[in-house]
Order: sequence, then structure tokens, then C-alpha cells
Amino acid sequence: GSPSHGCSRATSPLACCRSLQAVHGLLPGAAGARRSVVTWYMKPWCLPGEVMTDMYYPIYADGLYEALMQSSQYGIPIYITETGIADRSDKNRAIMIDKYMRATLRAIADGADVRGFYYWTLMDNFEWNAGYLMEFGLYAWQPDGSVDRKLKEGAKALVRYFKSLPNSLSALRAAAARLVQEGELPDHEQMHAEAEEVLHDLTAPGHKGRRRQGHAMVAAT
Repeated sequence: GSPSHGCSRATSPLACCRSLQAVHGLLPGAAGARRSVVTWYMKPWCLPGEVMTDMYYPIYADGLYEALMQSSQYGIPIYITETGIADRSDKNRAIMIDKYMRATLRAIADGADVRGFYYWTLMDNFEWNAGYLMEFGLYAWQPDGSVDRKLKEGAKALVRYFKSLPNSLSALRAAAARLVQEGELPDHEQMHAEAEEVLHDLTAPGHKGRRRQGHAMVAAT
């Protein structure tokens, strides 16, 4: 088959990484690698208006859009191979799915050749050193057998998208373009400008609000 590019992206690169230098070494000049938000205890945090996940990175759909548009420069099909949310309460899963699906559709409308969207994960899994504490699954599952493959309420947002979106690529692209014309999809430039404005305000000399919003401070590069 034809070559393809897999995109695994959940957030701004620096939002879930404790080392600015490490990220800059791996992603020189990458869009989204302009900020890191941490508490005074050096715990990853998020900007005002963003939603934090259990895995200590924010819901940041604009980062997915930027990654897709950068990847589209290679001129090959793109598959989002892993994106999801650790959300034990299941209060933010539908929000994350909606924002990331809309960002993906916006990228498709803007020319990105996205062929697939794989949510991480189907069921709650053993998440490395976090064990079973980080619940990414669309279906709830517990190793003691108390819960066995029960569809979560927040996961139904993805079900609705997959049922409503067309199956063919041409029809999907046409649907994405129509949604943009109807104003149903976010305007990337406006979202980016708003994020930059918040970041500028937080990093401005003499800013007195750095201890608010979870005692967050910002390191900008």
C-alpha cells in the first residue's frame, strides 16, 4: 500500500513534559512547543479555561490541529494512531472527544489527508507505572471482575460521531467543508490568537495573577 504517517498526539508537547530542553531537542521549532505550564511544585498544569486530565496534561485540541497540519506537509495519508483521555470521573471524556473530533474535521477541511482516528483505549488498561489508576477506556473494566466492559457515558460522544459521519473519504471531506461554512467547526486562527493572548498576559512583567488558577506559573520559550 501507499506510505502513511501515524500521528499520536494528545496535547501540547511541553504541557506533559517536565524537561523543556528534552522536548526542544526532539522537536526543534515544533508548533505548540512554545509553552510549559507548571505549578510552584513543578507539577504540570494548564492555562485558564483549559481542562486538566488525570494524566497531568490538559485537553488541547489546537495542538492536534497543528500536528495534523504539520504532518500534512509530507503529502501522505495521516492516521491518528493514539489519542484519548485519562478520566476516572468520566466528566471530561465527552468534552475531549468533541473538541478533538472537531479539530480533526477542521484539519480535513483545511486540506489534511486524515484517513483514520484511533481512540486510546477501547477498555481501561494497565497504564505502565500508573497501573489501573489511569482510566482511558471507552469501556469500563476492573481487574477484580467487578466491572466488565461497560460502555461509559462519555464514550457515547464518539459513538455518535462514528454513526453520523460518512464512510467515504470524499463524502467526509465534503461534510467537513460544509461544517466550516456553517460555522460549526472552530476557527483555528481565532483559537490560537486567544491562547497566545492568555500566555502573553500570564508572562507579562509584573503580572500579579500567577498564583491563581491552581498556583500555576508559565515558562515560555
